[in-house]
Amino acid sequence: TDLHQGIVWGVETPETSRDPRLVNRLDVDSDYGTVLNRFAVQSALGLDITPYGTGGQTRAFINIADTARCIRIATENPPNKGERVKIFNQVAESHRVRDLAGMLEKISPAGSRVKNIPNPRNEKPENELEVVNQNFRSFGWDPVLLDQGKAQELVDTIVKHKDRLIMNNINPTSFWGKKQADACQEAEPAEAAPAM
Repeated sequence: TDLHQGIVWGVETPETSRDPRLVNRLDVDSDYGTVLNRFAVQSALGLDITPYGTGGQTRAFINIADTARCIRIATENPPNKGERVKIFNQVAESHRVRDLAGMLEKISPAGSRVKNIPNPRNEKPENELEVVNQNFRSFGWDPVLLDQGKAQELVDTIVKHKDRLIMNNINPTSFWGKKQADACQEAEPAEAAPAM
């Protein structure tokens, strides 16, 4: 079985919500597919929410609780002997980056604003992403979807645990080429909103 996973968001599973000591870590950096977490931290702290380029990139997402559910479903339903490998798209939905930025701006408790910054990557400014997850759905999977309420839960959790954040990688630190590095160096730095 081959699992193709989207960007994981959220910090709670049914198991971890039973005890605050079990809270999951929330990875935030500028490089490794944590765009929603990065925007949520920026929203929670009143920092500029910083989509790269036009923000027109579309990304696939899955809630952390669904990640665990999908792994269970895949292991409980292996291919029969002699069958080809099963490919499962471990993805609940896709969102355009600028739409996520707008959602997190609306719910910011600290007045964050969206500020597009130069893209440190060498990628198309706009893309479409169509993902099919019927393999999981055929086994009864009903995914947790991101909406304003779920985004607010994420921001509230970040505010509650803001003293544990490591912020040194929230702005771009690696670049896919000299052109991208130069553009990012020349751009105005993102501003922080007034203190909470």
